Amino acid sequence: MMASNLNNLNNNNTLSISSSQSESQESKSSIESFNSDSQPYNQKTSSKKKLLNNYLKISEQCPEVSNPIVTDQVISVETLTAHLNLLIRFTSINCNDQNLFLRYLARAEHRYIIWLNLLDHYRPPIESMPIPPLDVALFWCAHATNLLAYQEDVIRLYGEHMLIYNFPLLQMDMKDKEGDEYVDMNSLKTWKSFSDDEPYLLEFDDDRPFLITCPFCIKDNSIDPDLYVQLKMNASTHTCQNCSLQLNADILSAKRLLNDINQFLSDNTKCLAGTLLDTEKNQIDSYTAVSDNILLFDQDVIRELIRLSSPAYTGKPSPPSLYIPNITKNCNWQIIQQEFSTILHQLDSQGDLRYVRKNILDQVISAYQNLLCPFSLDLMAAVIRYQETVDKILCAGDWSDESIIALATVRYHKFLILTQKYPDRLLVPTMDILLCWYTHTLWPSRYYSFTIELIGKIWNYENSLSESKMADNLAKTALLWHKKFNEPYTSDDPSRKWKKSSRVVMSVVFPVYGLYVAQRLWKLGKTRDKKIGPGGTINKSSWVTSNSCDINSNERRGPYNSGVNFADSELMSYQDSIYHSPTSSQSSSSHSSRVFSYVPPKNIKSK
Repeated sequence: MMASNLNNLNNNNTLSISSSQSESQESKSSIESFNSDSQPYNQKTSSKKKLLNNYLKISEQCPEVSNPIVTDQVISVETLTAHLNLLIRFTSINCNDQNLFLRYLARAEHRYIIWLNLLDHYRPPIESMPIPPLDVALFWCAHATNLLAYQEDVIRLYGEHMLIYNFPLLQMDMKDKEGDEYVDMNSLKTWKSFSDDEPYLLEFDDDRPFLITCPFCIKDNSIDPDLYVQLKMNASTHTCQNCSLQLNADILSAKRLLNDINQFLSDNTKCLAGTLLDTEKNQIDSYTAVSDNILLFDQDVIRELIRLSSPAYTGKPSPPSLYIPNITKNCNWQIIQQEFSTILHQLDSQGDLRYVRKNILDQVISAYQNLLCPFSLDLMAAVIRYQETVDKILCAGDWSDESIIALATVRYHKFLILTQKYPDRLLVPTMDILLCWYTHTLWPSRYYSFTIELIGKIWNYENSLSESKMADNLAKTALLWHKKFNEPYTSDDPSRKWKKSSRVVMSVVFPVYGLYVAQRLWKLGKTRDKKIGPGGTINKSSWVTSNSCDINSNERRGPYNSGVNFADSELMSYQDSIYHSPTSSQSSSSHSSRVFSYVPPKNIKSK
């Protein structure tokens, strides 16, 4: 049974770097002082940074740590065990029927919005926060691990106060007397009191219609769930039951953008999605966002576009069908992108383009185009990518062995040391480190504060690169790890994908370059832990990377799974995986060779 209070983590998991040296006592006191000081993530203190640097510096002197390390009061054996149990529960959200599965995800997305509205409405104390339903928890975790989008979405839609709500990880790991999943009655009551007829537990066979509001006549429309999924994927249209407008994802998302621009023009604190973040420090920069929004959107061409795309601006009489065709002609992404191009040329000719952040319009388009929900990313696609990664984490080792979980806390601690030493490098975590990072992001305010103090910005795992770039960065990470700690980094072979055919050809043509490649391959060989026994068993120090785990996901989650590595591209959408998926034989051959097998246990034991 899990411990009942997160505040007891340090008592249960004591940092032990050196058993006899006085440095160890100093390190412990530094961590206790650092962890006891909880502040909002955007409020820095020099004393706190000094304690953190002291903490990492002392730990760095003794890299051979056998006991688990508690990081930022949240990364411990206890929280990792609870998180693994939750990930196992997430694997139960599967269905062999592709349509039912996508319908379930679409419904869960709406329920996640209800959940955020609930927290914002009631603003419950942190210690008595209700527990979300499992489908809502899945979307919350997937959203939180896209931490830059999560930070901007929560602050933009609700306010910074929402970042204080951590995911109730330990509470969700509770069991009843019979060992079944625990349903908190107070949470159930809170949910029912806020969500009307929405059930607390979501079933796959839920065939209730969806309600969408026509943005032109502001009337609710009842829509079949399968048609709604197709509408979200921009694969179908819906005729408004009131104004007869043909609605599709292109028109609806374009209108959402124009409505948000109109809202900003009325209230300059309501910046558009994609503009709030400072991409250099991965932090909210409201001042620059307002400046960019004014320069880009406080333009006559935009005001005219808003006027032409809204019946409220035309002043036309009823019935709306007489003037709706003119609205549809001016409310689509082709027109919007043409106007954006006009604005950029105007700013350039006036010399004002230099005051606008580079690629900011691309970020705005990415945050709105064909997205019907208010978030700045395709959350259904993010959930599917997240589930792919969950499978890989669970098959990475025998997580029922507590010593492996304890070692993961140590390796995450070392990874933070590496991150502090190379803050501008793109470091690729292995699955055990990724589990710790996922866990850390479930405490968003603490995580933001911690990494800002660590490296001066919010550290984000960039998994949107191509497979070749990921392989290059994995190789660089493995070399830096071996150089710093003189130990292997991964059980995967970093040289396998780094040794591309182009490098082999260049090595033959240019012998000097060939010597460089040979030396790099020799060094990469030292970064690999080859202690893998027969049958793919794994020992404490062997770990896999994000691309080395092969499991039969079609069997686990139904035909929506194409075998595509969703982590390779943040821009890949779930409809691509459905309509362009390979056959089952192609899918199985696209995976790398099997390294570990995994059968999820019913539950991981918790002390």
